[in-house]
Amino acid sequence: GGASMESIADAAFGKSALALTTWLVAAVCFFAIVGYAVLLRDLLEPVTDFIFDNPASDLADTEGPTLKENATMVTVVLIMTPFCTLKTLTALRAVGAASMCAILVLGICVTYRSIQCNFFDEYKNTRHQDWSQFVEFTPESIKDALNALPLFISCFVCHYNVPLVHNELIRPTKERVRVWLRLSVWSATVFYLVIGFAGSMYGNCTPTGHIHGNILLDFSENDPVILVGRLSLAVTIAFAFPMLVIPARDTLLRQMGYMDSADMEDGAMAVRNTPRVRSDMLVIPGIEDMPNPPELVQPLLEGADALSPDEDGNIEMNRVLLTDPAMTPRIVLALSIFWTSTALACSVTSIDFVWDLLGSSISIMISYLIPCASLVKIMWNYSKQERTIFPWTATTIIATILTMVFFPLMFISTGNAVYNVFLS
Repeated sequence: GGASMESIADAAFGKSALALTTWLVAAVCFFAIVGYAVLLRDLLEPVTDFIFDNPASDLADTEGPTLKENATMVTVVLIMTPFCTLKTLTALRAVGAASMCAILVLGICVTYRSIQCNFFDEYKNTRHQDWSQFVEFTPESIKDALNALPLFISCFVCHYNVPLVHNELIRPTKERVRVWLRLSVWSATVFYLVIGFAGSMYGNCTPTGHIHGNILLDFSENDPVILVGRLSLAVTIAFAFPMLVIPARDTLLRQMGYMDSADMEDGAMAVRNTPRVRSDMLVIPGIEDMPNPPELVQPLLEGADALSPDEDGNIEMNRVLLTDPAMTPRIVLALSIFWTSTALACSVTSIDFVWDLLGSSISIMISYLIPCASLVKIMWNYSKQERTIFPWTATTIIATILTMVFFPLMFISTGNAVYNVFLS
């Protein structure tokens, strides 16, 4: 129950990997906050126009963000700051569901406008040619593939949250975890495919025949349908900030030792009652067949009381020590991460810069190299310890291939991103 991405890397490669993973997770969260803040500022342009009574052209014609745009964005950041000081992600579960609904509204709005422009007769004078000419299923060159790769990778980087969410599940059985992961990944994939297809089609309706990295910039600020989509995405991004600040904060707190010593410093123990956990919920194959299974059951968190069965063989967790960072370090570090990244976002002109650099380097390490290499190394260590043949299953084979492919690809993609951002 205390697993984290850095602890997995530690089990595979040792303390140096733990430190590296800690700072990589913190970095990927930090720069993702920067990217989200830049995107939020773009989405709030109509709100900025309304508040400061500026026509859209006043903001659109300037190079880089204006003070008024940044002021609107910082106001939302200030509102979201208390949420970033929460102890766990569990407190945000209702917010996550609302964010999913909001992003679905955005997808519906963009898809509707794209279909309307490409297939309704009243827009025939707006269209350039057939919509199929604007949908590219394959890259035209290797450079186009390298340009697109960071964006694809950044869309699915949530690996550092998986162990944390797993720790907070009430019944983390293998089947529940599989369903949760598959539902999350495939629902996101379908959404990305639909919005990507509809967005590409809309290139047929823009004056230049091209679309921006942020497609909402290609729609009029006065479009009421897209305004609903803008505000929906703005809500989603705003509530995504805690999802990025909390993992980065807790990762650094664990590295600094606060997560383990907080309760001793405060001189208090947090105690809670939890529902009974039956033996068939435990993810230990064959435990029900053992003569005395309760002796094998260990508390999920260090310092917790042992678990004992009742007369029916059920197991009840009576007292659990909830290791939590001390309040002051938690709040100070959360504020430092959130507001430093916000300050950096105030000077970033385009979200493309962030995704190019982040997705081509750190995200590849977090999403492919560290998880895959850790799996292979842990299985290798296990086979040596048990003096058995290395288990060449489909999972270990795929992990090995991904490690070998993405290691050189990371350097190639990073070089391409640096060229695009600083030299192109």
